Amino acid sequence: MLYSGYIQRITEGWKPLKEWLGLGDTPVACCMLIGYPAVTYKRTAPRKKADISWR
Repeated sequence: MLYSGYIQRITEGWKPLKEWLGLGDTPVACCMLIGYPAVTYKRTAPRKKADISWR
């Protein structure tokens, strides 16, 4: 099951979380899901290097 859409609703509905994440008034549009797929691929699509800030 994927719950990626809930992060937007939770951060907009619970201001202390948004403050704790250091987002200020920045709206949350999406989030990254981390895990391992149930299938394997011979190759994946090329992607740009991620710009991640860990908090």
